[in-house]
Amino acid sequence: MSIDRTRVKALSQPLIDKISKALGVPERPVRFRLTTNAFYARTTINWPPEPAIVTISEESLNDLPVLAHELTHCLVPTRSLLLAEGFATWIGCETRGDCSDFFFQESTVDDAMRAHLDALAPIRELAAEFPGARRYFDVAESFRDDVRLAYLTAASFVKWCTVRHPALPAKTAQRENDDPVALLQDLSGQTLDQLERAWRASLVANAASQPSASA
Repeated sequence: MSIDRTRVKALSQPLIDKISKALGVPERPVRFRLTTNAFYARTTINWPPEPAIVTISEESLNDLPVLAHELTHCLVPTRSLLLAEGFATWIGCETRGDCSDFFFQESTVDDAMRAHLDALAPIRELAAEFPGARRYFDVAESFRDDVRLAYLTAASFVKWCTVRHPALPAKTAQRENDDPVALLQDLSGQTLDQLERAWRASLVANAASQPSASA
């Protein structure tokens, strides 16, 4: 299928600039392929100097939050699905302005966490998922509540870790850092379980500090 490269660059380059700045990672080469499949978007990650390849439908190309999600995969390549989907879902939801892509009504990933705190999968389970071994991060299973919630869990947790350890996105994108548990422990000096407890505590604390709605 032919592709209008000028139009694709006009849509993608502002997002690439935004993601690069937000995550503190360099821009990376990206190649696009258009498909006739409806509402389709998939990224084949590569490490520089090889370009990442985004295979995308016309509908998804015009949907900027979906495009932002895929471009985040390009700029932060990793085999860890916790980190890959965490960064991409965080950026996608912020671009959208809510969590509606995952059929949750909350306006931020953190609000979604607070609303479903008792239903969240353990971070250790999410950290064990890679392309060849997945339970939660499976688009084909996205009709399941626990799958959709896993994407938002990863986004909230990865965002929280990045605020505290800004080097996380750039470290994640280094090919040798394919173990999310070791990477997070090296950056933070804490175990994954300690990080999860602190993240969950921050969600509760932030909820308590928010003013109540007026009657």
